[in-house]
Amino acid sequence: MMLPHEVKRTFRFLPETIMFITELLIEGLQRSCARSNPLPPLYQVLVTLEFLATGGLFYTIGLANNMLKVSAFRSIKAVCTLLCDMRDDFIKWPCDRALQKVKLHFFNKSNILGITGCVDSTLIRICKPANVMKHEYICRKKFPVINVQVYCSPDNLLYQTTIHWPGATNDSKVFKNSSLKRILENCNDGIAVLGDSGYGLREYLLVPVMFPSNEYEHRYNKAHQQA
Repeated sequence: MMLPHEVKRTFRFLPETIMFITELLIEGLQRSCARSNPLPPLYQVLVTLEFLATGGLFYTIGLANNMLKVSAFRSIKAVCTLLCDMRDDFIKWPCDRALQKVKLHFFNKSNILGITGCVDSTLIRICKPANVMKHEYICRKKFPVINVQVYCSPDNLLYQTTIHWPGATNDSKVFKNSSLKRILENCNDGIAVLGDSGYGLREYLLVPVMFPSNEYEHRYNKAHQQA
């Protein structure tokens, strides 16, 4: 029996979150398997989460879990397909009421008006690409990744994601070419998002002052950090 912190270290999720994911997918996983002795849905979810958390190969993941390579592949494909089919249920632009609530949250923390969320990018490790542009996927740590941009709320609710950029692409370029930028540019509600110094300052994208030179800039940076 694994302790909660051991579960999170291995699968990147706490046990209760893993059970939530399993309950979401259980019907689809049972339906997608026509074998007489199918793998339990929880087992399929655990194999998939381990694969996604470690970036391992089907063979090594299957071997570690006493599974055939083909069984590991089928489980991972089934879980990922079902999760992708549900993306619109969990990644969606907030309603006006939710935006007002988020604005109030950020204002109470930082005294900055109009903030509706934070934007940042994270590197997701992948298998080495086979195409001729594979060098574009190699990050500064010398392994292949994709650069995933996420716009989220203070409660870690996902509002928008951009997931197709190679890992060597800088965060600013990802944002400049994202649908999030176009949405913010065309929004007339005076909303803005917070970003780190990897982004350029815009009317709707607030970033820290790189080299603050007066009290106002120091106060702004402090408020940005608090938010």
